[in-house]
Parts: sequence; C-alpha cells; structure tokens
Amino acid sequence: MLTGYGISFMGDVLLIYATNWFLVVATHNTRLLGIVNGIIAFVYLVVNVVAGSLADRFNEKHIMIMCDLASAAACWGCVPFLHSITREAGLLIAVLAVLEAGVACYTPASKAIVAHIIPKKRIATFNTGQNVLANVVRVGGPLVGGVFVSLGASLTTFLLIDGGSFLLSAGLTAVVGYHFTAPDDKPLRIIRDLQEGVRAVLVDRLILTLLILTPPINFFDTAFAIGLPYMVKVLLNGNGRLYGITTAALAIGGVVGGIVLAVRPPHRSATKATAFFWNALLDAGALFLIFVGRNYLVIIVAVFLSGFAQTQYNVNAYTMIQIHAAPEVVGRVFSLLFISSAVTTPVANFLFGQVMPALQWNFALLAAVGMLVSVIGAWCYWKRQH
Repeated sequence: MLTGYGISFMGDVLLIYATNWFLVVATHNTRLLGIVNGIIAFVYLVVNVVAGSLADRFNEKHIMIMCDLASAAACWGCVPFLHSITREAGLLIAVLAVLEAGVACYTPASKAIVAHIIPKKRIATFNTGQNVLANVVRVGGPLVGGVFVSLGASLTTFLLIDGGSFLLSAGLTAVVGYHFTAPDDKPLRIIRDLQEGVRAVLVDRLILTLLILTPPINFFDTAFAIGLPYMVKVLLNGNGRLYGITTAALAIGGVVGGIVLAVRPPHRSATKATAFFWNALLDAGALFLIFVGRNYLVIIVAVFLSGFAQTQYNVNAYTMIQIHAAPEVVGRVFSLLFISSAVTTPVANFLFGQVMPALQWNFALLAAVGMLVSVIGAWCYWKRQH
C-alpha cells in the first residue's frame, strides 16, 4: 500500500509543481493560480461531505482503486486538447477538479483502512513511515520537475506522468490483502452519517480542539503555498530550478520531522494538545522569518521549518484519530478533519491570489500574526475545557 501511495503521490507532486509554476510564468501574478486553486479546493470541500460516509460503509480498497482509475482517465483524456494553459484554463480546472475529487474520496478511505489492516500498536509507526515517504517524494518531485522544465517539458508531459502513476497505484492497491465486512444494511444517509461523526468528535475534547485549530492554520499555510512561487519568480526573479529547490526544502523539513517522530513515537505526543500548539507556533515563526529576511536563503530556512512543523502536526493528528475514534466512524471523523481544513482553502486561494501582488512580502507578516492569534484562541478554549 505504501508503494502505491508513493508512486501516485510522486505524480501528484510533479503535476502540482508544474501547474503552479506554469500559471505564474504565464501570467506573472497569482490571480489565475488563486482562482484555479480556489475552485479545486471548493470541489475538495464538497466531495468530503460524502467521502467519510462512503469510506465507513463501502469497501475502502475498491474506493481507492476507482479513484485512481478515474484520475488516470482525466489526466490522459485531456492531453490532446490542452494547448495553452491560459486559453484552455477551463479544461485545466475541470481536470484538476476531477483529480481533487479523487483525492477527497481516496484519503478518508486510505486512512480508514489503516485502522483495519494495521495493528493498533503499529499505527503510529505506519503513519510516520508514510509521512517520511511523502516528504521524500516532495524532495525529489520538485527537483525532477525543475529538470523537466529546464529541458522544455510542457504541462501535458506532467499530466501523462501523473496518469501513469495513478494506474500503477491502482494495480498495487488491488493486490493488498483486505477482507471487507459491511457494517450494517442501513441505506447511505449523508446527513445522519455526518451527525454520527460530529457526535464522535464532540465526546473527545482533544479531537474537537484539533478541528478548531486546523482551519485557521490551513488558511495561512495556503497563503504560504500561494506566495511561494510568487516570491521566487517575481520578487526574487528566480527560475524553475530555484523554485524546485525551495519546495524541496519544505519536504526535507518534513523528512526531518518524520525522523524525529520515528525516534519519539507520535502516539506519546498525540494525546497532548500541546503538541499541536507548538507545531503551529513553529509554523508561524517560519512565516515571520520570511517577512524579516526577504532573501532566498532565508526562504529556504523558513520553508524547512514550516515543513518540519506541518509533518509533526499531521502525523500527530492522524495517529490520534486512528487510535481514539471508534473504527466504525473513523472515516467520518477523518472527513470532518479534512472538511474543517478545506473549508478555509478556497477563501485563502481566492483572497491571497488577488492581493498577493499588492501585499508582496507583507503577506508573510499577515499570515504569521493570523496564525499566532489562532493558536492563542485555540489554547484558551483548551484551557477552559480543562
């Protein structure tokens, strides 16, 4: 399962790298990038409303395979028609929306199946390994993408690669040994199923605190993701290879964060809210460092720290849910986590995509202060509950 995940994720990283870079190169601003990312983020949010229920009621393995096959068809099907990233922006948005819908359905299913096929005492180790693998791919993907761009590769090249990675992932998932047991014979009822997931969250104050803190953290991390290619290309007049190195530094920070978690198993810290607060504060500090430094080397250090913090936050969150939530609702709890995260993403993409040229370096200060205020607010809520 990890191998299939790694292969498909490499294709995704390459395509995200290429889409972000080519959109900024074509327009020299972040407006179209913000619109594209905002639309697909909205698709992700909407699909996640049903994704958790699907993962809890149907065969997770089959869901994962169907998502991979649909994504491969979308990537390869659009290649003959995509000639200009600006003239055919609608087609690009449609393809990316299909891929994002696939991710929205795939992710809760892949997280829920872990609780069934991995022993509870090994879940933390599995999550750490998966995140280390993801960040290794994030290191290599942008570097490989930068080489492809320097050799004259177009966006369609990256779409072909991503489509192939989805097919390989589907094949590898198909051979995973998993016996599915239907939970009950009740019909699928989205609202009722979500209500059951909400009740499961409300009885666990740690999960509830996580869902309160995650939306603003994701909002300002989205601003960071929008600003990164703009800083490299426009503010620092860099090229595709430098952007690849910068995004690789983000992933290297994630790898180091994963190694630290391997030494200190995340199940120890995942039961403490302080772990999430410290990770978020480190992320805010990285953004403030960009505002102060305003040069390429400082950005490298800052994105490394941000990658470290984000990996620690995510692994602790996933492990905590898989251990604390009841197996019959774990898919819906994950869906609620992803919804709480995704609900701010379209707004952040549209907003920062429009104002980034006006804010320039000041966006980093705005994001750092916003993240700090969010952490303080969530911390005050947590203290009132205890």
